[in-house]
Amino acid sequence: QVGRTLRVPESYATIQVALDAAESGDMVVLADGTYAGPGNREIAIPPKNLWIRSEYGPQACIIDCSDADAGRYSGFTAISEGSDVICEGITFQHGEYHGFLVRNGRLRLIDCHATDFKYPCEGEGAVLAIEGCQFSGGDIGICVTACDVSIHDSGVVQNAMGMAVRSSQVVVTSTEIRQNTLCGLSIYSCFNTVFDHCLVSGNGRGSYGEQAIEFYNT
Repeated sequence: QVGRTLRVPESYATIQVALDAAESGDMVVLADGTYAGPGNREIAIPPKNLWIRSEYGPQACIIDCSDADAGRYSGFTAISEGSDVICEGITFQHGEYHGFLVRNGRLRLIDCHATDFKYPCEGEGAVLAIEGCQFSGGDIGICVTACDVSIHDSGVVQNAMGMAVRSSQVVVTSTEIRQNTLCGLSIYSCFNTVFDHCLVSGNGRGSYGEQAIEFYNT
């Protein structure tokens, strides 16, 4: 059940101001447009149960994490234990380290795009659910450690490495992992690893030049 609806920029000047004002159960809605500058990058998601969504989808709602001074910044960071967030229909682009970073919380990404970050999507000790998303232009498209991860109907395309998964439980369905220059998948010390109806194609040949999919102790 959704509580209040907080609208950016109609009622709140920046995304960060809206998130700080929100209470658990609230929805933060972003109007169409490109968001940039302080308060719309390096966005710290508080330890609340929130739904953050665009009005009309990722093509119309863009968070640009670059700046006129040539600085580059991260997008969303959810690093407080207890955060439980849905993020829907937003594009993040031109940042430094992370498009999305979640630690010790829960993050559900629906129809989101992240491109041109070092790590478009990274999780540590988190529950991460991804559906209908695209990750590209990174050193590692999706990088997770000690996470419970589900990925469905998504694309991890044109990164250096597609996915790096460490000590995690991961289920990937109906997802394309392709044209990643170094390696498509690197899976290390994982359990209950499932890939079903996925396309892994046109990737590089791995860290040792031998394979496009690497499994270690899995």
